[in-house]
Amino acid sequence: MLKIVIGISVVFFTTFLGKKFSDKFVGRDKFMAALISFNNRLITNLSFKRESIPEFIVNDFGNDDFNSTLSGIDFTKDDLGLSFPDYIKKDDSKIFRDYFIAIGKQSEYAENEYLRSMNDVFSEMKKKTSIEAEKARPLGLKIGFSLGVIIFIIIL
Repeated sequence: MLKIVIGISVVFFTTFLGKKFSDKFVGRDKFMAALISFNNRLITNLSFKRESIPEFIVNDFGNDDFNSTLSGIDFTKDDLGLSFPDYIKKDDSKIFRDYFIAIGKQSEYAENEYLRSMNDVFSEMKKKTSIEAEKARPLGLKIGFSLGVIIFIIIL
């Protein structure tokens, strides 16, 4: 009886670990969606409202990790003191860092062109992260569950 309880607990635990593994891919996808939303709203802001960047970044962009990245920006530092969540790849974080350093420092026309070109870049990145998230979500659960069942069988 104790073996069955331990085995079922192991199955639940490994399934949970599989889900946690896949959460980083889902988190990356949601972060990219928030970044695209930020960029689109920044384009609109540039054309109409014209808020400064420090005023603009206090808005909510629908993702807690993205919002905390924005709230951590320190405009007194050259690199803005940016820190990204752990699930963001180093190559991507370099692109994001360069993006945040560049915004708000050009003429209106140049800024608009830059933001529109980065929107294309971010859209391509979003497509890739969406594909990864779609693959990883069920795969993490399946691998976690399968590993738990194998350990459960070994325990019995």
